[in-house]
Amino acid sequence: MKKLWLFVLMLILPVSVFARAKTGCDYSLVSKLKKYASNVNIIYDYRIENNEAYYNIIISNIVPDIYIYDETFDKTYVTANNGEIVIPNIKNTKKVKIKIMSANAECRDEVLLTQYIKLPVYNKFSTDPLCEGIDNYKFCYTFLDTDISYEEFKKKIEAYKNRKPAEENVESKKKKVKSDWDKFLDFMLDYGIYIAAGFAILLTAISVYRSRKNKFDFKL
Repeated sequence: MKKLWLFVLMLILPVSVFARAKTGCDYSLVSKLKKYASNVNIIYDYRIENNEAYYNIIISNIVPDIYIYDETFDKTYVTANNGEIVIPNIKNTKKVKIKIMSANAECRDEVLLTQYIKLPVYNKFSTDPLCEGIDNYKFCYTFLDTDISYEEFKKKIEAYKNRKPAEENVESKKKKVKSDWDKFLDFMLDYGIYIAAGFAILLTAISVYRSRKNKFDFKL
């Protein structure tokens, strides 16, 4: 049975290679088309209207031998203005799947490259009054990594505000310790040489005293 399948496979492979060669869609042409696809540039911009984010995906550097298929919204873009197309007004979508396809007659509809465009999630609660004074808190950012409900948003904000005074108290203590240390360093810079000299004199006196005492004890 295995030999039979191997024999069938040996028959199919030459036919498929011959079919491609016959149509002119050889590997050198595919390689060339894929290079065109790799040079395509994809970016996005956005606008906020009525507390809703709308994204535009801008695809540029499109040559006549390729076209764009938007698999997410099942839409094909064959023509481009100055080598650029725009997929407009995308909302409520986190990821868009784009396929760069061959428009070349010899390799028509061949998938050359697949791209995934990840769109950030607009945080419609970022303008909520609860975010006043804590704009730097992550759940008050304009964009998030994931969706969040208003109830969850409120819980996060309340937890953060309850934790913040304790953090500020710890930070205040750290600053106080640092301030005390700075004062000590300033004192040592100003008077350290005198203190060191005093210790040196004291140690010298003790050394002389012990030396004389040992000498006296030896004579006895």
